Amino acid sequence: MSSSSLRIALDVDEVLAGINAPWLDLYNRCAGTNYSVDDLTAWNFSSIGATTDEMMCLYDQLWNEEADRIACLVDSAMIRCLTDAAEVDLVTARTEATVDSLKRWLAAHRFPELNIVLNEPQISKAALNYDLYVDDAPHLAAEMSAHPEKILFLVSKPWNATCRTSSHPDGPANVHRVPRTDTALASVQAMLAATPPRRAA
Repeated sequence: MSSSSLRIALDVDEVLAGINAPWLDLYNRCAGTNYSVDDLTAWNFSSIGATTDEMMCLYDQLWNEEADRIACLVDSAMIRCLTDAAEVDLVTARTEATVDSLKRWLAAHRFPELNIVLNEPQISKAALNYDLYVDDAPHLAAEMSAHPEKILFLVSKPWNATCRTSSHPDGPANVHRVPRTDTALASVQAMLAATPPRRAA
């Protein structure tokens, strides 16, 4: 099977886009708090007392009104190279309200044109038809043990620090922790140049 059949799912927030620092600044301004990014140790933001509704409302506000404050966490040229060898989608749980803002942000940072897949929160990304994932979600890492034919590069964040990975004796062999998104993309490029993985059923 050719490498062009490999299907890659890239997450957006905190994998491509550094949203948490400006989001937290906005939250602190609204809530009168003084949290730092180091305080974000829980995936659902419970570590700072924020609710999902508060989080999504401020995420939408940030993307639609202050997207220029969102840093790019990856060299977009690496993704352009990947699109020459594989099918690459952005798979993200976000509202329709931020899609146009995301497209403008991607264009401003010179990303190639990518298909944006809005994944419903109740549907596991692991169940979608992708072979390889670059993501920071702890629940996705936990779910990958049921999909040994797939690969996850888990971008290291405080909220996934306790996830078991291939570095643990009893961890899932298909979950690999990486310090940064660029590290994951370089690993994917090396895989494609060597022996392309089989496409998942």
